[in-house]
Amino acid sequence: DKGQTVMSYNASDIEQVIIVTAENGSQATYHFNYNVKYLTDADLKGLYIDGKELPDFASDKLEYTYTLPWRTRAVPSVQPVLNSETQTVVVTYNGVNEKTYIKVVASDGVTEKVYSVQFDVIKSKNTQLDYIVLSDVDFDFDPAKTDYTITLPYGINKAPQLFYKKQEEEQQVSLHLAPVTEPTTITVTAENGDTRTDRKSVV
Repeated sequence: DKGQTVMSYNASDIEQVIIVTAENGSQATYHFNYNVKYLTDADLKGLYIDGKELPDFASDKLEYTYTLPWRTRAVPSVQPVLNSETQTVVVTYNGVNEKTYIKVVASDGVTEKVYSVQFDVIKSKNTQLDYIVLSDVDFDFDPAKTDYTITLPYGINKAPQLFYKKQEEEQQVSLHLAPVTEPTTITVTAENGDTRTDRKSVV
C-alpha cells in the first residue's frame, strides 16, 4: 500500500524488528529471531612451508617432520590455509630442531586442533680432519687414512708435538698423547655422533 511506512531495526544480534504503519496510523509489528549456527570445523585445508605445500599434508594428520638443510639457523615461515573464513589460527614458532605449533579454533570458539611441525636440521657425518702436522718430522697426511707408522730421526726419544685442524667447526676432537712406545690417538666425532680414530705409531 502506498500509504504504508515501514521501519526496520535490529533489537539484538539475533533479533530483527519490522514495524509497518498504515495510512490511518494503525501498526503491525513483526519480530524475526535468528538462530546462529556456529561451525565446529577446526581442520586446515593445507599447510605451506616457505610458500611450498607440505607434501604429505592431510587435514586429519596433526604431526609432521620437516628436514632442513645443514647449518640452517632459522625456522622457515609456516602458512596455514584455513578451511573456513570463520576459523582463527595462531602459529607459535620455536627454534630449529624443535616443534612449531599451529592452533586452529573453529567459529564456535571451543572446538580446536593443534598441528605441529618438527623442524630437524641435517647433521654432518664428516669425521675427517683438514690436516695433521708433526713438529720436526716429515709426515704426509691423508684425510681418508686413519693408521700411520712414523719413524723418528736418530736421537729423538720423545713423541713430537702434534697439531691438527678440524674440517668443520661442529666436530669434536679428543687427542690422547702417548709415549713413543705407544700409539697416539686422535678421535674425531662428527656432528651426527659418528666417530673415527686416527692412530700414530712412532718407531
